[in-house]
Amino acid sequence: VSTQSTWASQVDFSPTGFVQDQEISLKTSVPSGSGNSIICYAEDDLPDCNNGTVCTSGLMYKDSSKPRVIAATFGKTWVAVVCTDLGTTSDYSYITWGQMSYAFVTPSGGSYADNSEVNFLFPPNYVKGSGFYFCVGTDISINPVCDVANKKCTVGTAVDGSDAKLNKLDTHNGKRWVVKTCPPVGDSYSESPLVMTGNWETSTKIPAPVFYPDGGFVTEPVTIAVSPSDALICYNNVADANPPKCSAAMTSCDVGTKYDTSFRISLSLLPEGKLRAVACKSGYAADSAVGTHTYAWSTSSQITFNPNGGVTLEGQEITLSTKITDSIICYSTDPTAYPICDTDGNSCSQGTKYSDSAKPKITSAMYGSYWIAVPCKRPYDYTPSQLWNVLPAPTFSPSTGSVNNDSPITFIGVLSGSIICYIADTVESAPDPLCPSDLSDPTCLLGNLYDSTKPPTKTKDNTLWKAIACKKGSLPSTVSYATFWKDSAIPSFVQNGGSLPDGVAITITNPVSTALICYSKTGDMSITCNFTTCFGGSIKYDPNNKPTKANSDNGQYWSALACEKDKQPSAVVRTKGAWNKKVIAPVFDPNGGPMTDKNRVSISSDTIKSFPTDTVICICLNECDNGPKCKSDGKTCDGFTTYNDKNKPQYIKSNHENKRWKAIACKKDMTPSEITTTTNAWNQVVKPKFFPDGGAANVGTNIFIQSTDGATICYSQDATVTCTPPTTSGGKGTCSKGSSYADTPPKITSNDISQKTNWYAVACKFGLSTSVRGQTKFVWRDPNSIAPPNFNPNGGKVADGTSVSIDTDIADAVVCYTLSTNSTPACNGDNTACASGLTYDSANKPLKQVTHNGFKWQALVCDKVLGPSTLVISNQWEKYVGASLAANIPVTLLVLSLMSIVFTM
Repeated sequence: VSTQSTWASQVDFSPTGFVQDQEISLKTSVPSGSGNSIICYAEDDLPDCNNGTVCTSGLMYKDSSKPRVIAATFGKTWVAVVCTDLGTTSDYSYITWGQMSYAFVTPSGGSYADNSEVNFLFPPNYVKGSGFYFCVGTDISINPVCDVANKKCTVGTAVDGSDAKLNKLDTHNGKRWVVKTCPPVGDSYSESPLVMTGNWETSTKIPAPVFYPDGGFVTEPVTIAVSPSDALICYNNVADANPPKCSAAMTSCDVGTKYDTSFRISLSLLPEGKLRAVACKSGYAADSAVGTHTYAWSTSSQITFNPNGGVTLEGQEITLSTKITDSIICYSTDPTAYPICDTDGNSCSQGTKYSDSAKPKITSAMYGSYWIAVPCKRPYDYTPSQLWNVLPAPTFSPSTGSVNNDSPITFIGVLSGSIICYIADTVESAPDPLCPSDLSDPTCLLGNLYDSTKPPTKTKDNTLWKAIACKKGSLPSTVSYATFWKDSAIPSFVQNGGSLPDGVAITITNPVSTALICYSKTGDMSITCNFTTCFGGSIKYDPNNKPTKANSDNGQYWSALACEKDKQPSAVVRTKGAWNKKVIAPVFDPNGGPMTDKNRVSISSDTIKSFPTDTVICICLNECDNGPKCKSDGKTCDGFTTYNDKNKPQYIKSNHENKRWKAIACKKDMTPSEITTTTNAWNQVVKPKFFPDGGAANVGTNIFIQSTDGATICYSQDATVTCTPPTTSGGKGTCSKGSSYADTPPKITSNDISQKTNWYAVACKFGLSTSVRGQTKFVWRDPNSIAPPNFNPNGGKVADGTSVSIDTDIADAVVCYTLSTNSTPACNGDNTACASGLTYDSANKPLKQVTHNGFKWQALVCDKVLGPSTLVISNQWEKYVGASLAANIPVTLLVLSLMSIVFTM
């Protein structure tokens, strides 16, 4: 993407993972001050955009016509980019559809006793026991491979999805696991990417218990699950004097109650909803840390508190309301004494009856606590308030993820007058920051005081940050956390796709010389690595034995990523284009137009610049109809002049004026380029060009026209407009059937839009031949209407094998076409695809062939918003006068890039 600058924020695809036949939303956060933006996306290709207004490659995303993932999309990679009207773009975002999400492994490495149970949690939308399973490599050198047909692992240990557990053994200490999720037999999804745990270590202390459900309101009574399931769990109420404790034999509880799977809690058993537990197990020398959890008793929020917790002043009134009609509210400011309605439903036997005329007020004794309320028409459906006068926790910016060292870390979302204490670049086991004991002296009891004018910077590659908000008169916030890491540096391809002979060595570079580079010759975006090993089918790059581009690579992208020690893998990058071996077409300099007699002309091809041996440019200086062309060896010209850079061809006015030159580039073992013709005839005024070039416009839009400096430009809606050159140097030409273009640009009229006209222009100048006629590429139209597409070339005598453009000015519309008038293209019901005919792809344009001579093509535009255009018919294709290029072009032409997807909505 050619832009002024980029930013790291990318496009979020929603939903992701396990989706089929579902609309996909694309969202992004554009940096402040970046202007208006659009999202462009493509399938298996890189989208591009122009100044935040149009997608020059790929499709423009619209909420009104969201793309859809269907079965045919599986295995395809979508790429998206954001473009603003200030010329900035985001980084590329990638997602491969039909690929299963990776498993969540818990615990994921760390210090655990041998034979500890490790759980494999299913991502959202995966049903446990429905055929999914996991393959586990218990060492980073073991790359697991699924054998889906037999529901086992060709490589690695199989873990059944109905159990989803595996024990960590003493042989795993000092190693990392590599895990892959495998689909059921017959499922259309592919295997997940690999996920790696941290290093396993041995420990004498069992992990603290984990509770489920783990938060929110619960209905009384509720069954509580506590893990690990293979350990002894002892629990009790937080209000009890002593925490729970296992017996020395680890078979019973010295303090608290032994947990079993039928354990249920209720309001009478646990009025405050606060539960704590410890775990113990044979083989561990000590009980776990105490795990604590608080449950709120309610099925739904029947009562609304205003304000609802948070920072409140002493004496502030609190309003309570309910949507239950004709019901009083009983409330309690003491969470240990629940409000109770009288049997008559009109008074409270415990707690206080709420009245708008005597609203309750906050006192300092309530800070850090919460209220409970109940509507008496439906009693015992309790609603707790949020905690009173507790500060909101600070939010990190950036929130988490890959952050370069020396990058500033800031905090947002804190109340005015608050201070923040933080601990930077730490580890999970480090203590939490603590607020000052006396806020009149803002010195953190533990941690650093945040200064927004001098924000701290990240200094280490992989670290945890902790922060807490403090304010006088309020309770401290909860501690917020953010994990930052640093990705490995991104590699780059020196030969970045496109035209290249077979057998050329491909160089992949990285700024960090010690980084491991892994690459894929299929363009796979899900490859990954660690510091020593490539995964996901990727290949280790060896700079001393570079991979070579082969014939089988033509039509393919390559991808690569890098891994550095103690860092996350880099982003995966792809070659800018697919490989091909068609010689890049030659370029003239100058490219026709005004010319001084006997001046010389340069002709070059990027392919020949890179590979000067066994290459040739063949030229025709006399508008020949049968060439130029090369011999089949690709090294010599077939009856035409060979271009010599040391003796460049010379423009001779008497021979070449008003004529166009042609050139073709050829190389041994490569497909010849297309023939290039000078844009303008020699010593002829340059063909006028319109800006904008037709298409959607409003009445009053300025139209600019450019040609040779000093030339008179005549323009009109009449195609017969002419320009008579002046008879003296510096004079002004005369316009017939048109107007003379001046410094003040003409404007679009309502007639131009209602009649969907083209504009035409010719230019003339003393001493030069009058230009050929230029015209707008598209007819003018109202932005709310649609116009038919354009054929280029539009029939006529065209060499076989010439590519044909069928253009529309609507970036995300679909063009349908047929190659004769015997069948007619048509749009589907919602104008998002072709119901009949072929779908035009600008990256894989149709080729005019000998079988098309004597026929006309047809085309129309389909747009979901504007509907179908009228049908347009090309001029009749005719036999090329000279020898066909087909003699030099293989029957099967290489597809240079992949087709942008056409969605079925």
